[in-house]
Amino acid sequence: MILTPWYRVFTYLIQLPVNIFWAWPAVAFIRLAWGESLKWEHGVLVVRLKKDSWPMRTWYKNWGGTAFGHAFMLAPDMSEQVSKHELVHVEQLEASALAGLILGILFAVLGWWWVGLLVWPLNTALVYLCAGATAALRGKTFYRGNHLEEAARRGAGQE
Repeated sequence: MILTPWYRVFTYLIQLPVNIFWAWPAVAFIRLAWGESLKWEHGVLVVRLKKDSWPMRTWYKNWGGTAFGHAFMLAPDMSEQVSKHELVHVEQLEASALAGLILGILFAVLGWWWVGLLVWPLNTALVYLCAGATAALRGKTFYRGNHLEEAARRGAGQE
């Protein structure tokens, strides 16, 4: 995929609160606590976990990657396919951040600027929670059955 510089600037601006207040601090902390590398890949800040780190020995041992915004965490020795999967999530997060910004502007115009300031950064989490809830209502699992995960697996050639 060829990304124009304007697209990159636009997506970084719409995801600014998520990146500054959550995504980049999260991967910086993960790097300090359990990571072996932190670098920019495909315009995204990526941290790789150490093989013997606490997450890899416990709760993260069966996971490959997690997207936070314009940042994601990868287990050690993950394939390019897992990175592609997480990059699909980055695009999904960009779309939900744009929706959050539009809703935030709408609330601000209506005089509820404080609601707008909350909706903009929280919309990405709300979208993911709703995708999981919808999957559960369809009788699928909250995580693997939600349409965002299904689309990321298809987009990375994992299905």
